[in-house]
Amino acid sequence: IQTTRTMPTTTFRYIFLKFQVTVLRLLGKIFGVLFNGNAPNPKYITYSNTPHPQRCIFFYPSTYNSENLRNLNFYVNFHGGGFVGGYPEDDSKFCSYLANEADCVVISAQYRFAPEYPFPTALNDCQAVIKWIKNQYSPNKIAIGGFSAGGTLALGVSQTHPFALVSAFYPPLDFSRNSKNEFPEKNPLKRNLFHEMYLLDSKDDEHELTNPLLSPFYAQREKLPPKVVLVVPKIDPNYPDMELFVEKMKKEVGFMSLIYQSAFHGWTYVPEFLLGKDLVKAKWDAYNLVVTEVKKAFSSGL
Repeated sequence: IQTTRTMPTTTFRYIFLKFQVTVLRLLGKIFGVLFNGNAPNPKYITYSNTPHPQRCIFFYPSTYNSENLRNLNFYVNFHGGGFVGGYPEDDSKFCSYLANEADCVVISAQYRFAPEYPFPTALNDCQAVIKWIKNQYSPNKIAIGGFSAGGTLALGVSQTHPFALVSAFYPPLDFSRNSKNEFPEKNPLKRNLFHEMYLLDSKDDEHELTNPLLSPFYAQREKLPPKVVLVVPKIDPNYPDMELFVEKMKKEVGFMSLIYQSAFHGWTYVPEFLLGKDLVKAKWDAYNLVVTEVKKAFSSGL
């Protein structure tokens, strides 16, 4: 997807958005320092050889090494952060666990953020990283996934390249006026702070906002990978859209979802000592679901 504007016009509203996102990013950094200190360290860090190099961190079993990663199975993860922030390291625990349990290379990749770079920049960055991985490492099979905003991006990218699987944890699925979300604001361009920044270059146009690369709710099943895994917390303002998507897809071959009644949006990012045992169990249950389905996808003849 092409965009004609690389940087937004400097207006009072944009300056206010920039102030808000700066505060959010600072809080995110503080949260990471306080609560992610014991996260597994990546085995290898590099930057993609793309028009806008993106930071990529690698996880893989101890039997692998960074000098010989070609022709292996790869899983590419895109972190959450509301399209406006976050780090590849945010998903280190999941990525390290998946790499070891599914015996594959897991790459957690960065992408550019709104409001400086609204849609479709992040999607284009993710697509570019996938092309780089394919050219650089010639994966045997490749799967893709993400959390929240990263899940939305993964579902979008999964329609543009062949993948063995896509997984998405609590992704926003519908940016159009058709969305059944629980936000009080019904203008899709002002629905919440994150959507406003992400859609800064977009118009309130049904055709534009129902583009399945932006709003994966409208993706056709045949455009998605053979396996689709959706993790859904019921306490989420986007839950109605996820529920409808599950209803639409549940009879399709290769589609799997789990709905967690007591889980909330982003619960997998919360330190476990702050979660009750049921939510900790739900988190690892969801992780293990993805691990199991990734292993099946990589062993499949498809």
